[in-house]
Amino acid sequence: MTTAKRIAIVVLCCLFAFGVYLRHGEGPVIAPSGPLTAIVVEDSSHRTPAIGAVLTDPTLLAFVAQNNVSWRVIDQAEAGPDLVDVQFALDGAKNCPLPALVLRRGAGKPTVIALPGTAEACLAVLKRYAG
Repeated sequence: MTTAKRIAIVVLCCLFAFGVYLRHGEGPVIAPSGPLTAIVVEDSSHRTPAIGAVLTDPTLLAFVAQNNVSWRVIDQAEAGPDLVDVQFALDGAKNCPLPALVLRRGAGKPTVIALPGTAEACLAVLKRYAG
């Protein structure tokens, strides 16, 4: 076995051992480590029927329930002690156009993206991040 093959095998083993998974596609992928939290941060005074359709889509909500995804929709103007656990989402969404979808596994670093415009696109994003 050549040295290059040995190095390649060691690198692959290290990537697997540390939980780093390489995937092809758009955007970053959260390495699995803990439950997935998906929070939509919005300005509810600007909610359109299209956004409402995404947020209440039965297929999307069924996926959330079946895969134990913590799903929450919050208004950026809300404040109070009940939002302390999602402050990371409010902070992350400050630099993203609303509505924003904030995704995080466990206590990891959140990923903030614009909420997809259709329920199908949003479901695809959740499936990608849910692993």
